[in-house]
Amino acid sequence: MKKLCTLLLILGIGISPATSHAANKVKPSDSPIYVITNDDGTQHTYASFYLAGGTQGDPTLTYQQSINTLGLGIGGGFFGTSRLAMLPESNAQCIYVSDAGSEDIASINLQTQQLVGRFNGSSNDAGSSNGIGMAMNQNYLYAGYTLSNTIATFSVGAGCTLTFLADITVTPLNGGYIAGMALNGNILVVTYIDGSIQSFNIANGIPVSNNDEQNAAGFSQAFFADSVDITQDGHFAIFGDAAITTVVEVSDLSSGKLAPTVMYLLGLPTNSIGPGVSSTNARLSPDESLLYISNTTNGYVSAAF
Repeated sequence: MKKLCTLLLILGIGISPATSHAANKVKPSDSPIYVITNDDGTQHTYASFYLAGGTQGDPTLTYQQSINTLGLGIGGGFFGTSRLAMLPESNAQCIYVSDAGSEDIASINLQTQQLVGRFNGSSNDAGSSNGIGMAMNQNYLYAGYTLSNTIATFSVGAGCTLTFLADITVTPLNGGYIAGMALNGNILVVTYIDGSIQSFNIANGIPVSNNDEQNAAGFSQAFFADSVDITQDGHFAIFGDAAITTVVEVSDLSSGKLAPTVMYLLGLPTNSIGPGVSSTNARLSPDESLLYISNTTNGYVSAAF
């Protein structure tokens, strides 16, 4: 289960002089949209910035610049592991890029588009096998290390800095490794590449298990929950499965922990949304009217209501 880069879409960040010419193509009343990629190079890793479109409906990407993280990537990893993290706000100041090869997290100031520094967890934290995934809120950044099966907690400081606080060790039910993570409010939801899932209470910063670790429903058919997204109201966790068709699972979070998942086999002929194979990334649209699904086996992107 490999990929060569991860990406993130962001709205309305400040423009450095090097990018101002391309940004002028956007109407003043519009918020420019940028795509940022973690290029995950094994000799060096860059965060690359692209301006999306310029006019309504324009699907093009215009390269702006790349920022060297001064760390090393691994050229691959689990599909559901997010290697970029930032606050979901148009005025966000920082973006964080994981360097799995050098076992660190690079911080970049979005306004100046300059590297702030690189930050490490403990000596126990290792992600060089399949990446370091991240999720964050205003106060904390959580990093999931795929090789050590640890989740490190960093406090978010002024000037895009990070301070390591502690890490915990997780134990997937079927001998797998940590993959996707998402958080909302006081709950952090984690997927493991073996089909098991778990949630944690993060009210006090350091994750504490909600004692709800379980196999997702798809496990019985060898469909493994890989990525996870959470609705804005915190009611549902949505999982994209590594599967032979397009499979999405949904868990109710209203009790404060994961309920058994309900499985939706969207690729079956009776409920087909296209020819996609596997569904290892599932992400809600900003207005939550659509679920976008990347079919990583045959290179499609699907959408479902």
